[in-house]
Amino acid sequence: MKNNLSRHLFPRLECKRFLEDTAYQEDILALVNRGVGGFVLFEGTLEEASDTIERLRSHSSDYLLLAADCEFGLPMRFPGGTEFTSMMGLGYADDPEMTEEVASAIAKEMEAIGLDWNFAPVLDVNSNPDNPIINVRSFGEDQDRVAEHGAAYIRGMQKNGIIGCGKHFPGHGDTSVDSHIGLPVLEAKRERLDELELLPFRRAVKEGVLSVMSGHLSVPALDPSGLPASLSSPILKRLREELEFEGVVVTDALDMGAIITRFGAEEGVVQAFLAGNDVLEIPKHPAQALKALSKACDDGRITQQMIDASSLRLQALVRWRKVHRRNFNLEVVLSDGASLAEQVASASLKVVDSTEGRGLFSNDVLVIILVDENSENSRENVARWIELLERQGYSDILPNVADEPDTIEDALQGSEATTVLLITSVRPRGGAGSVELSPRQQKIVRSINHSRSILLNLGNPYLLAQYLFGLRIDTFSSSLKSIAAGLSSLNVVRERVM
Repeated sequence: MKNNLSRHLFPRLECKRFLEDTAYQEDILALVNRGVGGFVLFEGTLEEASDTIERLRSHSSDYLLLAADCEFGLPMRFPGGTEFTSMMGLGYADDPEMTEEVASAIAKEMEAIGLDWNFAPVLDVNSNPDNPIINVRSFGEDQDRVAEHGAAYIRGMQKNGIIGCGKHFPGHGDTSVDSHIGLPVLEAKRERLDELELLPFRRAVKEGVLSVMSGHLSVPALDPSGLPASLSSPILKRLREELEFEGVVVTDALDMGAIITRFGAEEGVVQAFLAGNDVLEIPKHPAQALKALSKACDDGRITQQMIDASSLRLQALVRWRKVHRRNFNLEVVLSDGASLAEQVASASLKVVDSTEGRGLFSNDVLVIILVDENSENSRENVARWIELLERQGYSDILPNVADEPDTIEDALQGSEATTVLLITSVRPRGGAGSVELSPRQQKIVRSINHSRSILLNLGNPYLLAQYLFGLRIDTFSSSLKSIAAGLSSLNVVRERVM
């Protein structure tokens, strides 16, 4: 009974660390020996991820389900794969066939390195512009569009053998709190939930989505107790009974603040299983979580009937995956993906030309780059962007990253350039609590002449909406292909007026 229950635990696994840290590798393999059902993979190159997966499979007699968050492609977790535009970019392009192609390409790359399960698509309707954690991860603000593209993404994923996962049930879009930090509350009435939040999930179930992720958010209209949906039996019963979902329900990560701070690491895991989740994703302390589940069995809180019903669903998912496994050559699918990503980047640009380019361009352009100052990869990303800008002929470039002195304000005052190209990139990031520029960066934006400036915005599309720039281009993505597409669009406007 307890061994069967361990199959429902899916701990975090960092690939690079697994290969380099002997003690960490032993801890992970000990969890395999204790019968966990799989892992959620993070951090590492494609080769490191592939090597990790191969070692795990050779060590386990049972089939491990290996999952990752690859919403816009492998680079969300593993550098080296094809980075596509965000889901909001796909929603803006509004070509469901293209969305299905993108999902197919992502699935093939995941399959090529040995992954089984993509925790995507995001089915949240981003109806709150201040949402700090969904934002460009959603297909947009319109529930019908989210439903249509979510279904297309699921088709593309599952027809290529990768398990799809609609998230974050019952809908995380109209919230203003990051569940990595605290517990968001969705205050909508039941009628509104049916019309908006639940619509994409209903469509996904009809499309045959194999798994659904429960969200860490309170929805009083569905459960007045205030429990997060991921720990709420009434809410997950609605998923089963009203939406008629028969597949696997997986929690959002159980090490997030919404769970840990209110319920504790171990009790949160137990309550998640009692609520009706089949997969307990990323417990903070896996070994202690197993002990807590074992004790809940001994105490009679978890019954054999609960375990049997959930185990049948998980076993069915494993069987589906084993039947649908495909064999893709990584080099081939990466080449195909790169070509598709370029097309998608061009198709998903939003261009607002308020001056029709008149008086906007000059030979002297000052490029200012403002990025999320707390992002771990900001300096590395900006360096790549600068290389691309220099290849396109831009030379006067001022990047503003975390530890730079206040050079931009001085440069603005002393610059002879008549045009400013402002490049901004702020994306949802777990634990950040905001998708805005810092106060210092906002001061820089206020100091420029907006009508004589061009905004190339690579992230949050609601950013700087209060300003009317001479030309605004939203790419919905900070990939090199999206930046290149944005610069090409800028050049089209330039050539038209010069």
